[in-house]
Amino acid sequence: MADMLDNDLPIGGLPPEELFCDELLTRPRPEIGKILVTGASGYIGGRLIPELLARGYRVRAMVRLASPVYEARWPGAEIVVADALQPENLRAAMQAVHTAYYLIHSLLLGPDKFEETETEAAANFRKAAEQAHVSRIIYLGGLGDTRSRLSDHLRSRMKVAEELAGGKVPVTVLRAAIIVGSGSASYEIIKHLVKNLVRHPDSPLGQEPMPAGRDPRRRQISGRRLRDA
Repeated sequence: MADMLDNDLPIGGLPPEELFCDELLTRPRPEIGKILVTGASGYIGGRLIPELLARGYRVRAMVRLASPVYEARWPGAEIVVADALQPENLRAAMQAVHTAYYLIHSLLLGPDKFEETETEAAANFRKAAEQAHVSRIIYLGGLGDTRSRLSDHLRSRMKVAEELAGGKVPVTVLRAAIIVGSGSASYEIIKHLVKNLVRHPDSPLGQEPMPAGRDPRRRQISGRRLRDA
């Protein structure tokens, strides 16, 4: 287990009982070099960083805006401010990195901008990784059959994977459905729906088995199982 700090928390900012990496069967390899985690302020990135630190890896957390909150949240991690839409500072974030996690998402920009923005960000990331001689990119995308009609969101996720894989750096693509965990966007949406649909059974929405457009066959995945993957 990682060394303890004065606040009795392990490196990474989480107490031992909240870490899951001790249950993994794989052997950590911190000797490979520095790990870059983009989207660090998001749900998955923010939970991945403590796990990597607890396994002995040197982690660089990439955020778009500087804040002392990050140093307090992830003691032991190097914080770098960069934006995938700004190639000049993205190249600096890639320096001396062995593996880069691509956890960047632009969905909040709205339907008119997010698809184009995501493709541009992925292209910038791929080029910066090539220039820095990064050994591997790990990308978290979404499920979806390319032979079927996909939503704009899933189609964009597929394009990002194709863009990242179009260069010289090997890419590992992890594909997940709805990621559910306390604090995640999916969890908050489901919680809101359950509260409102169950509490108001007389409303038109309350009479539906689930919101229109949702596939009942789609399976969710917990944040814990995703980190283990």
